[in-house]
Amino acid sequence: LWQLQRAGVAVLDHLRPLLGDTDAEVRAQAAKVCGEIGDAAAANEIIKLLGDTGLRVRFHAAIALGKRKHAGAVGPLVELLRENRDVDKYLRHACVFALAEIGAPAVEPPMSALRVSHPGRTDE
Repeated sequence: LWQLQRAGVAVLDHLRPLLGDTDAEVRAQAAKVCGEIGDAAAANEIIKLLGDTGLRVRFHAAIALGKRKHAGAVGPLVELLRENRDVDKYLRHACVFALAEIGAPAVEPPMSALRVSHPGRTDE
């Protein structure tokens, strides 16, 4: 798909609707490709996928937002970290990757709040 996009084929016009597909794996792969190709127009739809019922969908949505360095995703990513409560290590990794890619200063205030909400943590 990426090569088709580079060749001028309007791949993203066909890809964006797949972010709302009924099949979780299709949604996950659509988010992944949107992140790799760099579809800024799909960012809000990808942010919505952070709340998807499918963990792979959430994982690929977080990675995609990180690859695009989408600062508007910081709040939803931090919320997903809170919700996950370190249960799914892959989801935690995806969120931390995304936040690291987005970087400071957008990430600093929400991450400070997250540290305060886990005062007993010793691995900071």
